[in-house]
Amino acid sequence: MNRNLQLAGFTGKLAYFTMKGTPLKKAIRNTMGDLKDSYLKKAFNNVALQLEESLPFWKALESSKKIYPAYIIRIIKAGEINERLAETLEEVANYIDEDEVLKRDVSAAVRYPAIPVNVLCLLTAYVFIFFMPVVTRMFIDPYLTFPLPTQIMIFLANTFRNPGFLLIFFGMLAIFDIIVLSGGNIAKKILYHLPLSGSLMKKFYASKTAEVTTLMMKNGIPLHESIDILSKDPDFEPVKSSLKMMSASLVRGKRFSIAAKESGMFPDLASWMFEKINNVSALEEFLSTLASMYRDDLGSLSYKSGKALAAILSIILFGAVAIVVISVFLPLYQCIGKLQ
Repeated sequence: MNRNLQLAGFTGKLAYFTMKGTPLKKAIRNTMGDLKDSYLKKAFNNVALQLEESLPFWKALESSKKIYPAYIIRIIKAGEINERLAETLEEVANYIDEDEVLKRDVSAAVRYPAIPVNVLCLLTAYVFIFFMPVVTRMFIDPYLTFPLPTQIMIFLANTFRNPGFLLIFFGMLAIFDIIVLSGGNIAKKILYHLPLSGSLMKKFYASKTAEVTTLMMKNGIPLHESIDILSKDPDFEPVKSSLKMMSASLVRGKRFSIAAKESGMFPDLASWMFEKINNVSALEEFLSTLASMYRDDLGSLSYKSGKALAAILSIILFGAVAIVVISVFLPLYQCIGKLQ
């Protein structure tokens, strides 16, 4: 099972035992055997040792191997200080579970283009390296002038047979694959600004920001501090600059609606709705609704993006096949005309 899904389940169990009044160190010891991931087992064993030294749970998490992101530890700290640790752990468990499922769906939709793009590039290389030279040799005639489409195909075939060009072509394909498939922060930043993947990524980070901000506010963390914490976390790398801009605006005393609009963190409709909100509790409720709404939207957006990409690639493939067919049949037609 995925590590984060295991973490969500384990956090949910800790929430349950804490609600029943079981000390955390005992709850961890009793349920640690359910963890299959060796990293999580070692990390929570270290947390249990820290708790035996009477450290608060959030401090034990900070002192141990990295289990939760920094913003989650900050939420747990606020929940423990406000004596609602069990409720906070349950909220964190639900968030991690939903976030992991959503992340998996978005990643699958974003990575989907890699397969057809690779097939298309390899097919293109095959046509120009192996097929077109054979075709052009069939029409060797000093008195035959090739039509423009065929001349273009011959030029491309000669280009593709150049080792330097092939190195650049397959190098760029490899870079594309690394960007799309790696899932690293640099890849996420690039995908965030691309047309098809960008719409999914923007909705995903808007939903994630709204949901985490709601959790922080619910646990008593001020709004400007919540946004500032998120702007420093690697989980929010693609939107870090927008979050920093929002945080700076809030510190200067600007309303959340203005800060959100200036940063471009949320779609225009959401920014307009923020203007109608006059108190913190209403903002917390609306952010929660917004996160839920974006989560629901992402499922249909993933499907639509996949269909749009499939349609675009089909048009490109059909166009490429049509050009190759035309470039082959035009000289053939010329030859038949000469024979007559």
